[in-house]
Amino acid sequence: MSKNYDEETGEIYDLDEYVSFANTPVKDEERYIKAKLVSIEKKQFIDRKKRTTKDLADDITKISFKFLFHVVGTNGFIPMSILTGTNISPDKTHIKAKGRGKEKEIPEYNKLTELLLRLKIFNIDELNKRDETILKKTSNIIKTIKENPIFVKAKLEMQDNESNYSTLNIKSIEVIPSF
Repeated sequence: MSKNYDEETGEIYDLDEYVSFANTPVKDEERYIKAKLVSIEKKQFIDRKKRTTKDLADDITKISFKFLFHVVGTNGFIPMSILTGTNISPDKTHIKAKGRGKEKEIPEYNKLTELLLRLKIFNIDELNKRDETILKKTSNIIKTIKENPIFVKAKLEMQDNESNYSTLNIKSIEVIPSF
């Protein structure tokens, strides 16, 4: 058996297996990527923070949904996920500010509701009626998504200011035929 490294210095001789091209998302001329939603899982997170005189809670357990998408990349699929809450709300309660001043504030649906609307699980009329069929449709999609993935196109956005990770921009998601 040949050695690929020098035992004394740790230097690697054969780098062929380590060097490769990055797997980057394939974008069309309008900068959209293609992806398929392959799973929706319930995740439990513990938000750990120090107890203060104003906030007596130490650890808060949060339950969320993790939507896992496989994005078409230059070298295979790239997994990307979106975390949402668990409540569907017909009310636009989240305020997204687009600058300073009240006229720049735009009310939005919460993340889960917006994503389900974009995935065409239900429409705005069904949502406004607060019909129980919405909950059944959502539950059914969660149970059957592995057998019946949903194909989408979307634009990418940075996940947050601190990391260089991209994720799908929920506002740009459109359902497309399978690929």
